[in-house]
Amino acid sequence: MPDLHDQAIELLSAYRLNEADATCSRALRRCNDPLERANLTCTLAHIREADSQAVSAKKLYQKVLQLLHRKHGVGIFRVKSWRGLGRIHRVAGDYQGAVGFLRLAVRQAETLTDGRLELADALGDLGVLYRYMGRLETSVALYQRALEICIAESGPRQPAVATFYHMLAGVNHVRGHLTEAETYGRQAVEIRSAALGPDHPDTVADAACLAAILIDTGGLDEAEAILKHAQKVFLKTYGSPHFELAVTLHNLASIANAKGDDRRAAKLFYQSLQMKEQLFGPTHPDLAMTLNNLAVLEQQSGKEAKATALGRRALAIAQAHLDPGHPSLELIRGNWCEV
Repeated sequence: MPDLHDQAIELLSAYRLNEADATCSRALRRCNDPLERANLTCTLAHIREADSQAVSAKKLYQKVLQLLHRKHGVGIFRVKSWRGLGRIHRVAGDYQGAVGFLRLAVRQAETLTDGRLELADALGDLGVLYRYMGRLETSVALYQRALEICIAESGPRQPAVATFYHMLAGVNHVRGHLTEAETYGRQAVEIRSAALGPDHPDTVADAACLAAILIDTGGLDEAEAILKHAQKVFLKTYGSPHFELAVTLHNLASIANAKGDDRRAAKLFYQSLQMKEQLFGPTHPDLAMTLNNLAVLEQQSGKEAKATALGRRALAIAQAHLDPGHPSLELIRGNWCEV
């Protein structure tokens, strides 16, 4: 049984998700031990979460919690399930729903005697949520603690360490601390590339995060080369539509805009917007900045009515989901509050 489970985890790490799902499902069918079934079900949920099967993944995480009801000594599986449920709610734009699950995960992980890496991951998940909500200083503190735990437990050169450098790069980008953001971003790419190779989807995601920072530091040509490569890797790995592709299109649009190619920028922003709407619906918080940027472009081209409609939509979404003081909310409010 452990052999099949290990195979499923390796396939998941390689993003061979159909094979991972089939292998883990086969292991589950052969398993009668309740705790091992809970472990396998967690892994299967994670596979389906990675494959954007949110409804199925959510049911599986909930099933794990049911299997473990009133059982002792199984805290790590509860942590994994609460983390998964929190991520699913966060990706769906339900930030308030995500908070409860992720706080539960962190509290439970703090009690684990042999789960320090699980605690680091739980802290990281909560940090990601707070970053999206605009609680940036809290997010930084959570990431830094997670990074310290991860280095202490596994050393400074493991892929998990790159994950936390990636997170610190992203949040410092949002804070406007661009030198720190670029430093963390390059560390993430260097570590992950050494461990997994430059074309692994996780390495490419690190590089795409770095590219977004380079856009704001003026490194447009390097950023564009990174993002064009990322677009190819993400399309091959995930297919379309996918969130990573939508973000890549948005960032390529930002480069086109910075280079003065407004027509290409608008085309790419609209492609990003359509993909996000297809994935998440019309009111998801990840639409807000794409709508704002499109509105600005339409306004610059003299299409005031279209710009106003897009800008008001961006503002309504941002106000509904983001904490007061979030940099994106402040930017959108400054552009469209008086319109």
